[in-house]
Amino acid sequence: MPGDRARPRFPLLGLSVALVFAMMASGCTSTPAAESGVPDSAAADSSPADSGNAVDTGPFWHLESAMAKDCTNGVDDDGDGLIDCADDGCADAEGCVVPAHEANCTDGVDNDQDGHVDCADPDCVTDPACAIPETACADGLDNDGDGMIDCADVDCVGTPECSTDGTEAVCDDGVDNDNDGETDCNDADCSGTPQCAAVPETACIDGLDNDSDGFIDCDDPDCAASYACLPPLETDCTDGVDNDGDGEIDCTDPDCHDDPACYAELACTDGVDNDADGLTDCSDPDCGSDPACAEVSCTDGVDNDGDGLTDCADPECSADPACAEIDCTDGLDNDGDGLIDCADPDCGPDAACLAAPETDCGDGVDNDGDGFVDCDDPDCGTDTACLPGPETDCADGTDNDSDGLTDCDDPDCSGTAECP
Repeated sequence: MPGDRARPRFPLLGLSVALVFAMMASGCTSTPAAESGVPDSAAADSSPADSGNAVDTGPFWHLESAMAKDCTNGVDDDGDGLIDCADDGCADAEGCVVPAHEANCTDGVDNDQDGHVDCADPDCVTDPACAIPETACADGLDNDGDGMIDCADVDCVGTPECSTDGTEAVCDDGVDNDNDGETDCNDADCSGTPQCAAVPETACIDGLDNDSDGFIDCDDPDCAASYACLPPLETDCTDGVDNDGDGEIDCTDPDCHDDPACYAELACTDGVDNDADGLTDCSDPDCGSDPACAEVSCTDGVDNDGDGLTDCADPECSADPACAEIDCTDGLDNDGDGLIDCADPDCGPDAACLAAPETDCGDGVDNDGDGFVDCDDPDCGTDTACLPGPETDCADGTDNDSDGLTDCDDPDCSGTAECP
């Protein structure tokens, strides 16, 4: 590349010759070997002098070592702690000279070590290999490798995808071309375009907004009539489970209205609430006419029809002779209907319960059993014992005739000495 520093054609030879002359001038014959691929100790141990050879080659031993140096073997040949190109002895060696410019724009190497590789290095801007424009301006890729993607790349200026006139240039590229926050068919600019023509939600269970209207699957009105979006139904009307989760179970769910299992109590002796109305067997009105639900005995102490009413307490036993109040004066509830003697309608025509007057209005007894005693009983209204009498003492402060008027306030006392 232009601008590269000139490189010595025979760097190793020049260095070796200089080293030899310097050593000869000083008379020194045992200086350390240069970066050579042979450690100093090894060089010393293997010198002709040490091996007992009488031939003294002097500084030419080091010349040979210097000329044999290797700057690419990854070994610290001269033991100075610096390897290959990091060693000053390799400064001019092949492969250790850093070019001033990117020498190769397609090798994936940062040749000039400036932090930029190939076409990303400004040195390569005119290289044919790097003269590739952004080929697609809406694919989200840096097609020409210049670090700029789509509309951010100057190559895309003026393209439809990168329009700056404030309208969505392309309505199906997944890019917000006019940077208004709305992409493709969600942008009003695309209304009426072929890409955004009104289409219904094509699938109602795929989790996608097929028509790009912002509503997915069953949330889209287009799916209102889809079977997948219809409200669930009670799938079993006899399992005691709320199959469709609407709070109604089995026959109480309107979905089961036409289910045969929900028509009526199908069996009146199976101990099951067949129609799920909360009433089982004979306690269900559906079983009212079932023979199994009649009170078959009115004296056995058993609720034969399971309606919660036993024997005479069951209206079905009202005509049973065993359920009549047989004695209306014994103080007993003979028919077990909760009513005793004359309080029981059964005793209505009984002589003991016919209305009779209070026979004694001064004996302190409720003779006719109507709850009223003596003068408090209307039967005693005309009894002399209960007729109002005159105020007998008009100065004693007492209402002697119990008419509510005392002494001179009572007309009975008018004209008396106490009440002239």
